[in-house]
Amino acid sequence: MKLFPIIVGSLLVLAAVMWVRLDAPFGEPRSDVYVPPYRIEWRKWEPGSFEKARLEGKIVLLRFTADWSLAVLANEQRVFSDQTVRDRLMELEVIMIKADNTMRDQAIEEELKRFGRVAIPTNILAPADPEAEVIILPELLSPEVFLSGLEQASAAR
Repeated sequence: MKLFPIIVGSLLVLAAVMWVRLDAPFGEPRSDVYVPPYRIEWRKWEPGSFEKARLEGKIVLLRFTADWSLAVLANEQRVFSDQTVRDRLMELEVIMIKADNTMRDQAIEEELKRFGRVAIPTNILAPADPEAEVIILPELLSPEVFLSGLEQASAAR
């Protein structure tokens, strides 16, 4: 009878650990670190995807992220959960691409360097005109800073 509380406690701990890691096998990035109350459709980055998206004639947002970055989490909670930001992204039909560097992908790091950056997070807005200069936003964002960059991208012709 003395073992009963130990067995029950052990099973509860095991169940909690399995529940947290059930959908993300060891070594794979976790996508559920913060589950926002909205759904934004992100395209997965792959070599050439940014350039292809720019040819669609819409504003493109390229986000370099990683699950281990607290700044990424802060931006996600502060900016991309903001209703005004979400509404404006949808209104402008922004193409959103996410380059997840959680596992330190060499191709993603090379893409970062192409923009003169090495740090995560990096957020890049490309105007609808494929010839226009990209806008590199600060690492830590606020809704106001992001919306200002978005307006700058929408005004570029």
